[in-house]
Amino acid sequence: MWDIQTAACAFPPPPPEMYQTDGLIDIEFHNPIAKAQRAGDAESVLMAVNDLAPLAQRYPEIFDRIDPQATADGVLDIRGFPAKWQRSDKAMAALQNERAAQTAKDSQMHDVTGMAEAAGKAAPALQLLTGGKAAGGR
Repeated sequence: MWDIQTAACAFPPPPPEMYQTDGLIDIEFHNPIAKAQRAGDAESVLMAVNDLAPLAQRYPEIFDRIDPQATADGVLDIRGFPAKWQRSDKAMAALQNERAAQTAKDSQMHDVTGMAEAAGKAAPALQLLTGGKAAGGR
């Protein structure tokens, strides 16, 4: 039926985005029944992570197969989480960059603190070696 109506020009021309899909159309229903059918996918994510968690203690790389962002996007989509409450890709990238900068700053502070502690622990030994005189003293 679709083909007959398309051949008869019963439909307006498709949007340009349709030509970028090699002619394939992906139809996704968003009614309560379709949503309930996809809910199993979101539940399977939780079940899989729970099943793998004990193994992850011994083999942390077991979760390397799971793409956290794609998983989050999929679960939000399945659950019907409103797009207006989600961060844009640009805002998410900015947040991740800010978090990475803060982590680098914290790591640098930890390194400096570690060196200061090491110097503090080495000071008594240095005083013993130099006969109690401060380095650079008389």
